[in-house]
Amino acid sequence: MGNGAQQVQALGAHLAQMLSAHDSDCARVLGAALREGATPRPGEAAQTRPPKLMQALRAAPEDLASALSAAAPNLRWYEGGFGKAHDRGRVALWVARLFDRTGMVGKGDATAGLILIAPNYHYPEHSHAAEELYLVLSGELDWSVDGQDVGRKQPDAFVHHQPWQRHAMTTGDDPALLFWGWTGDTRAETYTLH
Repeated sequence: MGNGAQQVQALGAHLAQMLSAHDSDCARVLGAALREGATPRPGEAAQTRPPKLMQALRAAPEDLASALSAAAPNLRWYEGGFGKAHDRGRVALWVARLFDRTGMVGKGDATAGLILIAPNYHYPEHSHAAEELYLVLSGELDWSVDGQDVGRKQPDAFVHHQPWQRHAMTTGDDPALLFWGWTGDTRAETYTLH
C-alpha cells in the first residue's frame, strides 16, 4: 500500500472515530466501512483541489485538518449534486468519495465521502432513497428538513436524514466541509432536486 493510500485510510479511521459519537445504525455501518479501509474508487486518480478547500481545512480542528491535508492530494474531487446543483454557472459542490459499495446492480449498503460547499450557496431541497448522515467538519450551514428550519449547524454537528426525507442547506460567508454517507439504497438515480 502506497503512502497516499495510507493517508486516505488514516483519514477514514479518524472520521470513523468521530462517527462513533452518533447513535444510529447508519453511523455504525459507515464507521465500520471506514475502518475497513477508505479508498477512492479503483482507477480514480487524484484531481486538482477544489476552490476554497484550503480555507475550509484551516477552519477545521487541528487533528482533523492534519489528516485531511495529508489525504487531500490523494482524493479525486468531482462536481457534486449529480450536475444538477450549479450556482450562477459555477460549480458550488465538490465531492470526494472515500468508499463506494454500491455494487454492480446499482444497489449496495453504503457509500461515503467528503463534500465541500461554496460560500453563500443555497443547496436546494433534494431527496434520495438512501438514509443519509452528515457531519459538519468546518464552516456553518443553515439547514432545513421537510421544509422546516432546523437551525444553524456548526462543526461537530450531525444531521441524519431518513430515506426520501427532503432537506436543504445554505452556507454563510465561509465554505463548509462535511462528511456525508449514504446507507441502504445508494443508487444515484434516486437523487431528486425539488
